[in-house]
Amino acid sequence: MSGIKVVFDARRSWAKAGAPRRFTIDTKTRGGFSPNGGASKANIAGEVQTSKERLGSNVDILYIHAPDANTDLEETLSAINEVYKSGFFERFGLSNYQAEDVQKVYDHCKAKGYPLPQVYIKEIIQQLRGSKSSFFSPLCRANIANDEGVTKADLAYRWMRYSSPLKPEHGDAIIIGVSKVEQLKETISSINSGSLSENAVKRIDQVWETIKHEAPLDNFHL
Repeated sequence: MSGIKVVFDARRSWAKAGAPRRFTIDTKTRGGFSPNGGASKANIAGEVQTSKERLGSNVDILYIHAPDANTDLEETLSAINEVYKSGFFERFGLSNYQAEDVQKVYDHCKAKGYPLPQVYIKEIIQQLRGSKSSFFSPLCRANIANDEGVTKADLAYRWMRYSSPLKPEHGDAIIIGVSKVEQLKETISSINSGSLSENAVKRIDQVWETIKHEAPLDNFHL
């Protein structure tokens, strides 16, 4: 399934429903998920223009969906800077970037005076917290959820809320991903139901300790 296409197609419906006036909207450029220079200046400009036309509004966060090894970093980031100066987005985000690549982007942007990446779809929470960043975590795929009597989504959200290194006092937060209002209500209800059992938390920690040296940090580097 083309996730990008699904998002693009949905934007027309969001715009017609007045969503940009009622919600905070984020969007992405394909970056390395698109062949032949997906993070080139021309591609970024074209995808941003498509978003403008279909959303009919500016956005909060503009992500590069994955690193593009075929495009010079300066070309990519100077294009992002031009879009930023146009007022289309407030914050710059990186998706599916490994730690060393995040650092390269951050250093380049800082040296050039470009908008600094503030949102990373990463699991390196404590390492990057000082940059005032946001983080997303993938759903846990294990039998733990079944034994706990909850869905995989419930397991992931409740672990992040009550047992992960996320700290509200540091400005950390969980971004909920839903496609329906009913799903949003169910997710909030699940999170509010409290922490997982001690046994479930221990099993999750054990799974991570077993695979952390081999587990990919994102979908792009599988």
